[in-house]
Amino acid sequence: MNTLLPMRLKEVPLQLAISAEAKTNIILLSKPAVGKTATITATAKRIQERRPEFGLVYCDAGTMTPMDFGATLPNREKGILDYYPNGVLPNAYATPDWCGIINFGEFLNTDAMVGKLFQKYNNGESINGKLRKPDGGVVFADSNRLVDKSGVNVQSRALMSRMEQQEVYSEAQDNIDYMIDHDWHPTVASFAKEFSHLIDNYETAFGLEKPGSNESNDTKRMRETATEEGKLGVWANMRSWNRLSDIEFALERMKRDMIAQRAFGNVGSAIGQQYMKHRLALSKLASLEEILKHPTKVAIPDNVGELYATLLMLVQRTSITQVEAMAKYIDRIQGDLKAMVIRRLLVRSQKSDSFAIARTDVWKQWMRDPDYQAIMQGK
Repeated sequence: MNTLLPMRLKEVPLQLAISAEAKTNIILLSKPAVGKTATITATAKRIQERRPEFGLVYCDAGTMTPMDFGATLPNREKGILDYYPNGVLPNAYATPDWCGIINFGEFLNTDAMVGKLFQKYNNGESINGKLRKPDGGVVFADSNRLVDKSGVNVQSRALMSRMEQQEVYSEAQDNIDYMIDHDWHPTVASFAKEFSHLIDNYETAFGLEKPGSNESNDTKRMRETATEEGKLGVWANMRSWNRLSDIEFALERMKRDMIAQRAFGNVGSAIGQQYMKHRLALSKLASLEEILKHPTKVAIPDNVGELYATLLMLVQRTSITQVEAMAKYIDRIQGDLKAMVIRRLLVRSQKSDSFAIARTDVWKQWMRDPDYQAIMQGK
């Protein structure tokens, strides 16, 4: 059992930036599909905004062989064997001034032979006098844990002592925020908001969650079903919800409806059934066209998930010419949800020149409204 104190994923970017500045190697450990690699990539991109020369190289450690570091070939002219390093890995002998992150994904899936090469490379030691990590390079590795049984191998102490180890986790609200920040489909994001405990059922699917003493028969059947589906690699997680989000957008473009099997194959049958019920409820809500045509008359959903889906739809799909009508609907909402909508509209405006909401009269009116100011400040 890992006795390290886990780090919340939203805290990781700052700590990675510190590691990049300190040039100290680090490995992030967690159950599958938490977002480790995406967090490392996003951190590198933020550093690159300040330092354009800062590099990022990704390698899948789990599939690497010694040939991915270099190969020994005969030099017929000299009658000797020469070592030719792989050009993908940053090399102090070729680019001594290189600085940046070398991200080794699925790091603990590597075998012992490759692990010995990682040991030397990660520590900045020379490999056959031809390959060495530049002094400005830092290794950010990520991997699942041994308990996850995802092909992870026990590595040598010599290798693991050359990097800091941090187990990371994400909370439901972190996942919901990520969905919204990355414009996932409103149906998926609203389901996550209403049923946050169903975003990730890893512990249930893989038998890591102890059943309650008063567990009902229905709950027992759901748990047993999730466990059987987990053996096939099917469980609810951020990767599977991302796929469902992409499928939802595709269905809209194709003007088709989702069949239940698509939900089941991504998040499992029990959660999939709940998701399909959620979709059915949303299908009965007012459309974007109806809301914008009658913003003061269309009913506000009582269910938080349905209201969340409606608001996300407005945030994502209202054009700049429809902002005034949208504002009339939004002004009927109070509290945190209204604050969320206004913040997301500003973020969308910052991403797209065609949605310059900060230049509109609606935005100026909100900025002058003391009630708006109180909402944004959480009062």
